[in-house]
Amino acid sequence: MESQCHWAVELALIEVTDLSFRYPLTEKWALNSVSISVEKGEFVAIVGPTGAGKTTLCMCLNGLVPNNIRGDFRGTAKIAGLETNKSPVADLAHHVGIVFQSPESQLFGLTVEEEIAFGPENYNFQVQEISERIDWALDIVRMKEFSSKSPYDLSGGQKQRVAIAGALALRPEVLVMDEPLTELDPIGKSEVSATIRRLRDEHEITVVLVEHETEEVANYADRVLLMEQGRVTYQAPPREFFQRTKYLQSRGVDSPQVTQVASCLCDDGMWTGALPIRLEEAVETLKRLSEHGPVIHSVDSSSRFRDGVESVISFDDVTFLYPDGTEALRHINFEVKTGEFVAIIGQNGSGKTTLAKQLNGLLRPASGAVYINGIDTRKATVAELARTVGYLFQNPDHQIFSKTVEEEVTFGPKNLGMSTGEIESSVNEALLTAGIQALKVQHPLFLNKGQRQLVALASILSMKPQVLVLDEPTTGQDANGRRQIMSLVQRLHAAGKTIIVITHDMRLVAEYAPRAVVMWNGNIIGDGATRTVFCEPELLARTFIQPPQITRLSYQVPKLGVALSVEEMCAKVKQLHKT
Repeated sequence: MESQCHWAVELALIEVTDLSFRYPLTEKWALNSVSISVEKGEFVAIVGPTGAGKTTLCMCLNGLVPNNIRGDFRGTAKIAGLETNKSPVADLAHHVGIVFQSPESQLFGLTVEEEIAFGPENYNFQVQEISERIDWALDIVRMKEFSSKSPYDLSGGQKQRVAIAGALALRPEVLVMDEPLTELDPIGKSEVSATIRRLRDEHEITVVLVEHETEEVANYADRVLLMEQGRVTYQAPPREFFQRTKYLQSRGVDSPQVTQVASCLCDDGMWTGALPIRLEEAVETLKRLSEHGPVIHSVDSSSRFRDGVESVISFDDVTFLYPDGTEALRHINFEVKTGEFVAIIGQNGSGKTTLAKQLNGLLRPASGAVYINGIDTRKATVAELARTVGYLFQNPDHQIFSKTVEEEVTFGPKNLGMSTGEIESSVNEALLTAGIQALKVQHPLFLNKGQRQLVALASILSMKPQVLVLDEPTTGQDANGRRQIMSLVQRLHAAGKTIIVITHDMRLVAEYAPRAVVMWNGNIIGDGATRTVFCEPELLARTFIQPPQITRLSYQVPKLGVALSVEEMCAKVKQLHKT
């Protein structure tokens, strides 16, 4: 395989030739001789491991690199004939709109309408034209009815659609999107994916999408590029691209789950021909493979916690109100037994994080009570609760502030008043557990996100909490980073830690969490074994939760019973095939 592929197209709207870029004070090239062409109206997706250079490439396409973010820039990047390193960012904005991973980083208007108007106003368009552009952009993303709302009162999916509308208001020819689905709940992912598809199909906008969600990429992209170590190492249409499941997995990229199942069955000679990349393509073959066997009943091994096991967490009729009067929790009654692994799920704004912050005293109930090991949180300090509950924030940068990894991991034990010997022992154990001993003299902010997440987790582990609360621990991680973090969490659980995970990643829930708690509008409306919760279509539809692709596939092959992972589905099919 060639280390650098070239895709020949005519009349390319985007033309990148031998592009290299290196940030100041670094030896490694973030981009290394990248050459790609994208034609008008094409939808190109870029996948690859963390640190591959994907975000840097995005910023080169709209001129942020090197015009605003300086460094060693070589080669050319042209948009509609304009060289991005020689054109002002303001001029390029007419041709290229960019949407970042977190919509909050782009939103600042008091209303949705103000947000969309910002770009056209700064280009001194006439009032009538600004109004027309606002209506046009909001209509495309289906957000017209929210024009007078504050962006901060919207769900994650709605915020991202507003960010897209803001980029579209200048009517760019190219829309560059850097992991726009990462922080969204399942319904938000569906909303934004549908919007991207409309832009391509109905408005001929050229889309460049960086994304780890390969199932969405398989559904919508015309072409997929793999980036590694600053290079484009492979590219092909989705159907060809995702056939190479093992190769991609070795590069930190997971193929869609249905593709992985077919690849597994292909190894045993049970699947012939091309591998499916979409759910509906796998259904008929799996039905045929299972038609002669008996019905397989799924075994629910979800809970080894029976009566008699003590509760480490207890919510007693808890209500919480924010200063603006928003009732974020409504009469919550909820218990977690010592040693459980629980996932809290629900769409953005359902109350998940508000509930979790009650556990370490960051928030206190307006009414009712929360008990941690029998201690009323209203009567305990945050420091006292930290001895029992460790909280890992979604963004590790919100809790990292020291100059070295070792200092960061030492901070907590020092503030808890541990002795010198205890501190040394706890810090070394935490660094070893997180697998970051070699990084202890490094500055945390110079590490990649996955490493920073491990540093934040080690800083919690050094305080030896009994309970770990993890808020979206795998957000923005590639497949290898996700597995590394969750493997560590599994080991901690096996060692006796109580684990509570807040997540939109339903694959994580299905593969790791025996129990799922479903939240909606400040209420807990579902609580049980994950397999059981994923078998309640009315509940899931009400809360806009979409189970993993493999679970949705199993719904359509009833004889197999509900499957929660690729491995389980493969085992079920092989079992039937033997009978």
